Amino acid sequence: MTDIRKRRARDPVATREAILEAARALLAKDGPDGVSLSEVAHLAGVNRGTAYQHFETREKLIEAVSEHDEALTE
Repeated sequence: MTDIRKRRARDPVATREAILEAARALLAKDGPDGVSLSEVAHLAGVNRGTAYQHFETREKLIEAVSEHDEALTE
């Protein structure tokens, strides 16, 4: 029996970018206290486990957003 569901090609860089964009949007809307990895994962279109593979904690995700934004402005 064949699995007819389409699988997305794995692209860790694009996945990380999607997570960062989702986190950035939630940070702008709700501030740091309003950000959860579960909500970020949902908004980014990835499962929660995937978000945790990229960022172990909410704090590390928020730090990564800040570092990513700084790198873009340099």
